[in-house]
Amino acid sequence: MQELQGAQAKLAAVQAKIAQLEQEFDEAVAKKDALARQVKDCEVKLERADKLIGGLGGEKIRWQATVEQLEKDLVNVVGDVV
Repeated sequence: MQELQGAQAKLAAVQAKIAQLEQEFDEAVAKKDALARQVKDCEVKLERADKLIGGLGGEKIRWQATVEQLEKDLVNVVGDVV
């Protein structure tokens, strides 16, 4: 009878350890999934930022051309008024 109780105690300890390990595994999987979502979000943000920077680069050229034209217009403004 004591052998049975000893075996049951060992079984209970092993089952408790298995439950603990399963819980830790589930937590690790949940953390991995959260990190994977975060990585995907960061990739999307980086792609959008790259597009924005590319678009703003074109704007810089356009603004420089506008400034040059306005400087030319400023020189001629007195003649245009008269």
